[in-house]
Order: sequence, then C-alpha cells, then structure tokens
Amino acid sequence: MTVEEAFLEQCLDRPDDLALRLVYADWLEEQGDPRAEFLRLTVTLAEPSVANEKRPALAARGYVLRQTLSWGWLMRVDRSCAEEAGQEAAFHDLLGEEPTLRPVFLAIDSERDPSPTLLARLRQSVPVVQPVSERAPGADDGYDHPLLVVSGLTWINGRKCEVQVADIVGPLMAQGLSYLIEWKDGHWAVTERTPTWIS
Repeated sequence: MTVEEAFLEQCLDRPDDLALRLVYADWLEEQGDPRAEFLRLTVTLAEPSVANEKRPALAARGYVLRQTLSWGWLMRVDRSCAEEAGQEAAFHDLLGEEPTLRPVFLAIDSERDPSPTLLARLRQSVPVVQPVSERAPGADDGYDHPLLVVSGLTWINGRKCEVQVADIVGPLMAQGLSYLIEWKDGHWAVTERTPTWIS
C-alpha cells in the first residue's frame, strides 16, 4: 500500500478527523500536489470559528477547486461528495439499466434539486433525468412523470450509509425504500435494498 493509499483509507475510516486531513494536505503539498488546497479548505469550512461572512467566498473557492479534481478521490476525502455518491448509487438502482424516454424528476429532501455535478453524472447513463425544480406546477395532480426523492441519508460508519428513497409513480402509487450503500472495490455501491412502505 502506498503512502497516499494509506491516507485515503484513513480518510474513509475517520471522516471527521480534521487533523488527519491537515497531515494529508501537508504530505500532498510536499509532493507539489494542488489537492492540498482543497483539503485545507474543507478543514477550514468545518471549523465553527470561521466567520459567517467568510464562508461564501471559501465555499465558492471550494466549488472551483472541486471541478478540477478527480471524482474518485473526492468521494473518499470529502463527506459531501461521499453523500452525493450514495445518492447517486440509490438513484441508479431505481432508474435501472433500461433507458427510458419519459422524463424522471429527482429531488433531495422533497424539494431540493440534486447538485449539478450529480445530475451531470446521472445524465451520462439516463439522459432524461431532470431536477424537481423543472417539474410543471401542479404536476402532483397528474404524475405524468415519475419523481424519485432521496429523503434522508444516515452514516453508519465511514464506509457505510443508509439512504431513504421515495419512488412516486402516481397519486396512488408510491413506495419507500431503504438502501445500504457501502464503499466496495473503489466505489460506493448498493449492498442491500429493503422496501419500507407502499401506497
């Protein structure tokens, strides 16, 4: 195992260990690796002592840096990226392997759009997915198009989370599912899917 692989494994096992991220950032900087700035920025943003007026600029810089970094690395070192990867695994499972021609609307916590990054990755295999904000007003009445909602994500440990999803097909057709998502073989994958309710 390389030094970097050891750091990445520790980041998965200890996602809230800010000191570990700073040590890893120091090591990256010694190698001349620009990813060090991103790690330091995530540590700074995790500190409650950072003034509120500084947070928007720091978050904006983090977003810019994130666009330049490998998704495979990000989902191992950044909790928000790991959460997106868990959401992506659940959405992929629900969307299935078969291409669909009808739009499918996606939401996080009932009303929030998935991130642009998550939508772009999902559209690579399912081009018809749309953010919930593009759903026509009053669409709840007719349900012409399915709505998939990630309603919760709970971390069990650094390598496993539970994702709650609602699959709403029509006004009288919906189901709830609970997914276990785990870090396996270099990616976040569904390891268990359990129906939780149906209407």
